[in-house]
Amino acid sequence: MSVITVGTGSTNAPTMPTKPRTENEVSKVDELNITVTDGSEEYKVSAEAQYLFEMQKYFYTLDTKAQDRAIEYFSQSNDSLNNKVADVFSTLQQYARDFQDGKIKINQDAEAQIRDKNLLDSNFVIDGKTEIGVRPNGTDVFRMDGKQVYSPAQASDSNPVLLKQLEALEKASSGLLRNRDAANVFGAVSNALVYSEHILLSADDVLHYNYAIEKARKTIAFVTAPEDLKATLTDILNKGIIWQDVQQSGMMTKNRQLIGNSQVGGLAADAVRIGSAAQALNQKMISTFKSSSFSMVDAGSLIKRMIAEQPDLIRFAPNKIDEALEYYRKDSSLYDKALNRESTLPEEERIIPTSEIDQKIFAASKSYALKVINEIQGYISNKPYQPGT
Repeated sequence: MSVITVGTGSTNAPTMPTKPRTENEVSKVDELNITVTDGSEEYKVSAEAQYLFEMQKYFYTLDTKAQDRAIEYFSQSNDSLNNKVADVFSTLQQYARDFQDGKIKINQDAEAQIRDKNLLDSNFVIDGKTEIGVRPNGTDVFRMDGKQVYSPAQASDSNPVLLKQLEALEKASSGLLRNRDAANVFGAVSNALVYSEHILLSADDVLHYNYAIEKARKTIAFVTAPEDLKATLTDILNKGIIWQDVQQSGMMTKNRQLIGNSQVGGLAADAVRIGSAAQALNQKMISTFKSSSFSMVDAGSLIKRMIAEQPDLIRFAPNKIDEALEYYRKDSSLYDKALNRESTLPEEERIIPTSEIDQKIFAASKSYALKVINEIQGYISNKPYQPGT
């Protein structure tokens, strides 16, 4: 089966018929409606879009005169799909003409070209001033109770002062740290400050908050920075911890005042009971790991004993604590790589096999396109194309 491969400017370009189309000129468009079976259900999909794409590719093989004839050929049909082909061909042809006439221009961004050239500069050196620094994302909460949706409780008051202090410190210390170190340390402390606005009402909340504090402390200790800068960062972090504890106590004070209320007294009592247990666990974990030489993710036995002292917080199977610590351990391992600036190549792209539906669409569209193209070839006039005919 031959396929037209006439390029632009060819003197052997095919010419298209100018006589009206007949019903048998083109294969039935039903060939593009494919029946697909999904389990016990059967439905139809159309390969029309892929067919139009195939015809666009064919259009580009024709020279200007043959393109005119092709548009004329499809425009005379009563078939809606053939009319779509004519519209597509006309649009492509008009765009080419506008571009050739200078109506369509491609903007040349000189600055962008310079930047692109610099990216290929073999003398370009990546160091602490030129490396890219990206702030670490906050870590999701591991839910030991198995619930998928998590909305942290927050007090009615907030403390934006600490975040503003951190922002001012970051600006004042610009240039003192490597770009990555600055992004990591200010990002980790910022995440901990955001979590200090949360009210702790479960062991999940407490583990998550303490892990965020540990990441911030670890980052402050890791980066190479002036000691007074590290001290200020630690001070802001500690103020966030104090703020959370104050907010926790304030929540319980407000709920104690509601315990006698006939409508919400029961809920208020539960909030006080659970909030007190979470506060006690949080205070103990913070004091224990503040100056310890080991990570909380490696202190499973100790954490289990701490949680066991607060039975109001136990709403999960014992093995869930191990799962939670393993979850944070994996996150910690990845974060350590970010701190140490380890680079890894991306995983090899996974090739997704073409589905049976896609295969049917491609096959039907190509088959139908070839029939239409062959029909056009069959209608090529024996006499050469004459302008104005």
